Amino acid sequence: MDSVLGTTMQEVQASLAAMGYEVRKAEMEDGMIEVYFVRDRERGEVYVNPQTGAVTKLKLKS
Repeated sequence: MDSVLGTTMQEVQASLAAMGYEVRKAEMEDGMIEVYFVRDRERGEVYVNPQTGAVTKLKLKS
């Protein structure tokens, strides 16, 4: 996954969708953009810094 996804919730969702991920939910949490996604039965969530657009944490669940 790219390390920079965007600085707004919409940009992050569009970046994930362009990579083939289905975005399930997006919200702000503790100052970070948090997005839940699914692809090929793999679920996960990504946290993105809205100032830099950089991924700060990625959790995958199978």
